[in-house]
Amino acid sequence: MRNGILCVSHYLNLMRIEGESFDHTMILRGSIERLSPVLMTALVTAFALAPLLFEAERPGTEILHPVAVVIFSGLISSTLLDTFLTPCNVLALRPPRCRESARRSKRRSILTLLNPPHANQKGKTMKFSKVVALAALVSVGPTFAADKHDHAHEHESMHGGVVVEVKDLDLELVAKPEVIQLHLRDHGKPVDVANGSAKLTLLSGANKQDVELRPAGDRLEAKGSFKVGAGTKLVAVVTLPGKPSTTARFTLK
Repeated sequence: MRNGILCVSHYLNLMRIEGESFDHTMILRGSIERLSPVLMTALVTAFALAPLLFEAERPGTEILHPVAVVIFSGLISSTLLDTFLTPCNVLALRPPRCRESARRSKRRSILTLLNPPHANQKGKTMKFSKVVALAALVSVGPTFAADKHDHAHEHESMHGGVVVEVKDLDLELVAKPEVIQLHLRDHGKPVDVANGSAKLTLLSGANKQDVELRPAGDRLEAKGSFKVGAGTKLVAVVTLPGKPSTTARFTLK
């Protein structure tokens, strides 16, 4: 809605300040001049939502991922509607006297519109804004790449299990039919679990099993008979002294 209001306001300024007539040429010129800031705003918002859109399985994004999908979809639809529907509506609802004026001005070439006299004055400003946008994208790219590289290194499995991250804490679950082990690491260093515990819920098809893990050296462990296999989902609630409970979700491969 904001982009549509600014677009209509720009049409009015072209007529009041620069003396443009209310016709196709003015609508096309105003729409092209407003297209650059609209696209820059939409792209920046899309880049900000990218981590939530492409990490749907990451623990902690169960609520934020659907919100990001709704915002991103609305951003695309609103940008397309503002770009194409607003100019068409403004042109269709113009007064009759403006339509007569438009018929007299149709002889002007659209090529002249695409390269108006004031383009030289605004050329430096437009080029500067494009350079700033390009520099911002280039600076953000290495940051995402470095962050992805560091996380990939930290989340490597050290015991052959499934690793997830919750609040900078790496939890590695090793699930076997006779034993289940949970290893915790904080920035690559093992966490002291001597006074900790964990409650584990196994979901395998229609079967549900609750397991309590106890300290066993540098890990939390439970022995018994467990129905685990590919596709089994496990929810672990870990309790450590002096820290709030941590919930992690695993899916066995």
